[in-house]
Amino acid sequence: MLNSKSTKLGIFSWFGFDLPLPERLRLIKEAGFTHTSLWWGNDGDEYVPVNKHESVETARATGLEIDNFHVPFLRCCDLWSNNESLRKALVEDHFRWIEDCAHHRIPTMVFHITRGWQPVDSIPAGLDSIAAIIGKAEECGIKLAVENTRQIDKLELIFNEFQSDFFKICFDTSHFWLYSRENPEPFFKLGKHIITTHISDNDETEDRHWIPGLGKTDWNLITKILRNGRYNGLIHLELLRQLPGDNDSPEVFLERAYKKGLELLQSPENHQ
Repeated sequence: MLNSKSTKLGIFSWFGFDLPLPERLRLIKEAGFTHTSLWWGNDGDEYVPVNKHESVETARATGLEIDNFHVPFLRCCDLWSNNESLRKALVEDHFRWIEDCAHHRIPTMVFHITRGWQPVDSIPAGLDSIAAIIGKAEECGIKLAVENTRQIDKLELIFNEFQSDFFKICFDTSHFWLYSRENPEPFFKLGKHIITTHISDNDETEDRHWIPGLGKTDWNLITKILRNGRYNGLIHLELLRQLPGDNDSPEVFLERAYKKGLELLQSPENHQ
């Protein structure tokens, strides 16, 4: 897919096995990954069974680099809300998460701007919210990476509106294949903004988070988008164990994931 000599492999710290976070991080490191990312939600939720601030040092003590914090997205449409109190409250949450990144020396914050096909209230309100969040990121020296989800028109809108070295894209291959595969052209224009990835496969019906190669994604097309944008950063997997009858141990699952990540980096057709 890319230059394997300079590109690193990472995987999200939650990969579908209900294990204590220190054990998951240890297994990720032992599988060969150099990087991970952390869910930056509420302590005690599904992805953060321990104090999230402590999880940063746990990951680093394991020898893993942390590529990003992924912040909550359930209320992300409030960024576009006509309700000023809702909108400002969520902008303030983003300010706090950016400050957390700066405090822990995490270079990137991954976030969403839309959820599902939920319509947004106000384009001007949304642009005001995003402008404020970008300003905070610039102030703190943290790069924002907005995920591509269903409403690609909103992604195009904000990148036409804002140009900042601190406002970029997290390219999610599963979201792309579900919602944009029939019209990939916007991504050949937006690809230059990609600074991190969520790599996974699906069956064209749900966001399965399968290991690449188990679904229907056209990885040659994914490669063309990344290479067209001159992406040479982290290949970061966002995977879950979901295949029926899959009884692999976490060790075997991570081994399979790591090998597939290397294949994506090293396959001859990706260096033509």
